[in-house]
Amino acid sequence: MKTVRQEVDRSERCGCGRTRTTTFIDIFDGVRRRTHGSTFCAPCGLRAESDWDGPPQDVRAELLGKYGSWELHVDRSIRTRALAAMRRTRPDVPLAEFMAEMGQDGPLLEGTEVEVAVLAAELARQDIPTEARRLGKTDA
Repeated sequence: MKTVRQEVDRSERCGCGRTRTTTFIDIFDGVRRRTHGSTFCAPCGLRAESDWDGPPQDVRAELLGKYGSWELHVDRSIRTRALAAMRRTRPDVPLAEFMAEMGQDGPLLEGTEVEVAVLAAELARQDIPTEARRLGKTDA
């Protein structure tokens, strides 16, 4: 599996009154997902680093705006098996959400490329083939 990396930069007003830049990177290396934020203000020397399991919602929205949405699909004949595997790997998602998806057509997930790659890898470890499809923007 290839490494998937998405990055956005944000310029904001620093406490010193000048402009600081924050770079957010969401990356999945086929095994582990990491989201990192790095802030730097050249005029005052401020440096800050943060790590998350996934990007904050506002950063996720910027990633979707820059790179577009992705969908993860499985063949209809194995959809129930795929949803059962998702339920095992994501027990925090309410059962009702999985039950609503049973027998439905369409993607298992729509989100960022990193989110889709993470779920595809989880399902591949359980021998469930998937197909990722890019929607929206094609220029990033």
